[in-house]
Amino acid sequence: MRLRCLELIFATAGILALTSCEITQPKPDKPDYLVSINEIIKYPRASQLEKEIPTVAGTTKWISSSPYLFSNTIQKIETIPNDGDKNFFDLKLKLNYRGKLLWNQLGADILYKEMAFIVNDVLYRKLTADMITRDKEKDDTMVLKLKLDPVTAKAIADFSESNYKYFNPDEKE
Repeated sequence: MRLRCLELIFATAGILALTSCEITQPKPDKPDYLVSINEIIKYPRASQLEKEIPTVAGTTKWISSSPYLFSNTIQKIETIPNDGDKNFFDLKLKLNYRGKLLWNQLGADILYKEMAFIVNDVLYRKLTADMITRDKEKDDTMVLKLKLDPVTAKAIADFSESNYKYFNPDEKE
């Protein structure tokens, strides 16, 4: 009798483990190193569409609270050595379909507006048009010439895929 109960428990546990994706692939606990590209606001009106954030230099800047790109549209980030200084890194972003559409808008607006590269609500770099390029072979990939330190660049890249999965749990790979 006791052996029969143990067989039943193990069979049930085995069936649950094999049929449930949620058990084998848990959702990440909390996103970190969230990346966004936002417009810098020159003359803030303190509306709900704007917020003040710190910069890595210790000052503050006002940005639009609606980002052009956010971690939920960036499928993967890779680090690539900076062309000018091999001790620093640039980022290569692979975008989903929505991200590609938003990138097209960003490409047009960056010529006329100031943009910011933001990590965890801290402004890291002010972006200019010459700092953003589209990969020549893939239209869903863009390169940001940011000249980031190795630790920050690696952390952003390491968390990028889990952040994307956190915000898009139902998307098939």
